Amino acid sequence: MVATMNDLVERGSSAYQKSSAMQMRGGVLITLLGVLFLGFGLASAERSYFLIGAGVLFLGLGSSMIYSAVRFKQK
Repeated sequence: MVATMNDLVERGSSAYQKSSAMQMRGGVLITLLGVLFLGFGLASAERSYFLIGAGVLFLGLGSSMIYSAVRFKQK
């Protein structure tokens, strides 16, 4: 019983690290998409508010995921 509990505790601590890495990659990707959408929205001749809005939303979501990944890594 004790060996099983120790195994669960060890797996739990490594789960935070794996989850943190996955969230960091996802957050960086979504943030880059946000920058891309925002850039295309601002660079277009007739300001595309849809692209600007999507870019802002992606930037917000990506930064939230990166913040969450940093917090998971600290645990």
